[in-house]
Amino acid sequence: MVFSECIKYVEGVAEKALADCDPKPFVSIGGSTTGKPFEFIVRELPESVNIGDRSTATTMGMGARGCYRVEFSIACQAWAKRKGVDKASETVLGWAERFIAAIAADRTLGGLAIHAEPFVSQGGTAYENDRALYLAAIDLGVRVKAEIDPLTIN
Repeated sequence: MVFSECIKYVEGVAEKALADCDPKPFVSIGGSTTGKPFEFIVRELPESVNIGDRSTATTMGMGARGCYRVEFSIACQAWAKRKGVDKASETVLGWAERFIAAIAADRTLGGLAIHAEPFVSQGGTAYENDRALYLAAIDLGVRVKAEIDPLTIN
């Protein structure tokens, strides 16, 4: 459940951080089905998952106790379509900065993670000839370190 809970938490952080922005983006997990001009997407599946064993042996043949350390990324993407490349770029950069600041304010994702840190991987702009709009987009997200406890099966 750590994956889905962290993804939902990141969506909530984005929603709160961007609530009073003008223009306010549509924030969702997975994106809208209608291609909105202002959108902030939290991807629905974790990326770059790395699992490491953190176990300790116990005495008297009781097996091992411990958990798995899980490191993964929650990818996000933000874009804005506006008249003017400067306005489009300023819009997504502003959203990215607010999102980064909100993640930095709670580095454990509400206690779901051991550590979370924001990242930005790339961005770009493009001109939409047919509508005289510029699209600015940025790929960003959160790198998460968490633990998954073993499941007891009878």
